[in-house]
Amino acid sequence: MMTATQYLRQIENYDNRIKNKLIEEEQLSSLSTSVSAIPVGEKVQTSVKRDPMGDMVAKIFDLREEISKMISEFLQKKQEIVRTIEQVEDPLLYNILFKHYVEYKSLVRIADEMGYSEIHIKKKHLKALAEVKKIKGFER
Repeated sequence: MMTATQYLRQIENYDNRIKNKLIEEEQLSSLSTSVSAIPVGEKVQTSVKRDPMGDMVAKIFDLREEISKMISEFLQKKQEIVRTIEQVEDPLLYNILFKHYVEYKSLVRIADEMGYSEIHIKKKHLKALAEVKKIKGFER
């Protein structure tokens, strides 16, 4: 079963995977435009003529399709999680959850921004996670 933290961290996990795929796509695109992308070697007579550039373009296209799908899933998951966070009635707990799990800010930074001690924010964060557990029905 998923914990409240795992549930909330899904946004960041999707975001990181998308960023990595975009890096991969950028590398493939860069390779496709370089002269060294097309291997030059001994010519061997074959029945099928290979098209390295075409293969590269197909890989880039497939990767872009995958990225597009991941972005769609990310946006749906983010919307779902933000709706869950919005159900937390205490404004302080809501702000901590939003800043930490949607804006990816550390609890130390949140404490500094909000003018509270780090210990206070950590305690409130645990309370906020308990609220999410209740809302989502985790770990009953």
